[in-house]
Amino acid sequence: MGWDIPQKVASSQKVGMKVLTLSDLPIEGESCITIGGFDGLHVGHQELIRELINCAKFRGQKSVLLTFKIPPQVILRGWKRGLLTPIEEKLEILRNFPLDYVLVLEFNEKLKGMRAEEFVRSIAMRGLNTKTWILGYNHHFGRDREGGAIYLIRNIERWPFYINVIPPILWRGSTITSTRIREECLKGNIKLVNRFLGRPYQLVGKVVHGDRRGHLTGFPTANLQMSPIKLLPKRGVYAAHVEVDGKLYKAVVNIGTRPTFGGKRVIPEIHIIDFDGDLYGKVLKVFLIEYLREEIRFESVDSLKEQIRLDLKRAREVLTNT
Repeated sequence: MGWDIPQKVASSQKVGMKVLTLSDLPIEGESCITIGGFDGLHVGHQELIRELINCAKFRGQKSVLLTFKIPPQVILRGWKRGLLTPIEEKLEILRNFPLDYVLVLEFNEKLKGMRAEEFVRSIAMRGLNTKTWILGYNHHFGRDREGGAIYLIRNIERWPFYINVIPPILWRGSTITSTRIREECLKGNIKLVNRFLGRPYQLVGKVVHGDRRGHLTGFPTANLQMSPIKLLPKRGVYAAHVEVDGKLYKAVVNIGTRPTFGGKRVIPEIHIIDFDGDLYGKVLKVFLIEYLREEIRFESVDSLKEQIRLDLKRAREVLTNT
């Protein structure tokens, strides 16, 4: 099964999506809105966004997606494991949709304590002049999660907008959720993660100097410095595509501590197949395609080199068919 590799930001900026904060409100004209954490922007989120865009176009309204710098449920439940899509990555992906606006909210004490009615009146009505509200079936807003589809429908006579509730997207009878995708990612089930996302799981970061172990194996690697809140999948070796200066290459990615050399810090380490050039300081996009094996401590560098050769052979096979 092939995957559509996301295009560069430069090509998607033609869409003209504007990023707003509360200080930019009110906007001009009527709007069709949706709201959510949207961590991962998985296929269920994408269905909701398409409905938002189509409904806004049909009704002659502005499409507005409200999201959070860090999703409230992640803050409230703890987010030590990280996010599927930190805000910078989330906005980049959203630029591939013809949205008019994305309103980024900070889940601060004021917003945390805001009642559902106040949220509707101050943000949806006064700030965005909402005439249509597209809701995920399980989305809640306002203090103590009092707002949601049922809340809006029960108070329909008080609000001057049309409400459309989007049902869940199922896979083999189970709902696709950001929480489930995080769990599958931590298990190394990257092919399933990619199916749920509708695209390969992405790691983005700047190449920084490591401890220069590559010369010992003969396979140079690039160490990726990433957002500290990005969720790293299960430790191990992955086949991946890597974008360098707008061009895609096949690669093998090791996520781990390099136990053979006594490492302790978990980092993504990338060997780009058939690439010769200086990567230091460059920003790489890594698209994970398949989990190849677990991280292993080898008794000698020669044993490690032989395993790397096998990893490269397997990665070529996998990536040739994707």
